[in-house]
Amino acid sequence: MKLITVLFLTIFAVTGSFAAELTNLNKTFKSEVDKQSELNSKNVKFQGEKAGNEEKIREMNSQKVWLEKRIEQYERYIVTIRENIEELKRKKDELAKIAEELEPYLDETVDRLNGFVAEDIPFLEEERRARLNMLRTSLADYKLSAGEKLRRVLEALQVESEYGKSIESRVTELEIDGSMLTAEVIRFGRLGYYYMTPDKKRYGYYSYNEQKWIDMEEKYKSELVKAVEIADRKRVMEVIYLPVSAKGVQNVK
Repeated sequence: MKLITVLFLTIFAVTGSFAAELTNLNKTFKSEVDKQSELNSKNVKFQGEKAGNEEKIREMNSQKVWLEKRIEQYERYIVTIRENIEELKRKKDELAKIAEELEPYLDETVDRLNGFVAEDIPFLEEERRARLNMLRTSLADYKLSAGEKLRRVLEALQVESEYGKSIESRVTELEIDGSMLTAEVIRFGRLGYYYMTPDKKRYGYYSYNEQKWIDMEEKYKSELVKAVEIADRKRVMEVIYLPVSAKGVQNVK
């Protein structure tokens, strides 16, 4: 009986010791499993962060390449802009030189135009004098550019040139032989300048050589009437025969 009791106690002791050891092993295993699970979670998180960082690095590298290309492009732009600035400076210097040389030429041109108008047949005198005065004022205006001064002078020359190709008819007061007459004056370019009173009793032409109005012979009366009607657009253009007196042309009757 004692032997059985001792054997039982021995088995019980061994069994209890094994159970305690098994419990410790379970705890150790669970701890290791938990650690491994935690490591796996950290690894997954790390891999995710790594992938995210790698994507950011790729984006940054791509942006770097783009920025480098943009910088290279802007550097080319800067070179081009600098070249354009130098070209503009060169042109500005050239324009300043041209303007410096242009001013005396424009003054001379206006003086010559003034002389031409003074010697020309006397038509639209107030308008033409006003234009010449405007030109002189423009050339003396330091605020006006040389280009604008040139434009105005060329415009005046163009107007004077057009007078030589135009037909003009108007009623005005004329001083003839010391008397004032109301008459219709007719101008055919610069080739012929004529007058006729409303009653058609007096008529004549302006002699450039004599610088005065000259009465015409009666044989020209009908031709002058035609000229008046042509100038007033009451008759179509046709050949007419009238005395001619213009600059560079001897009196032709």
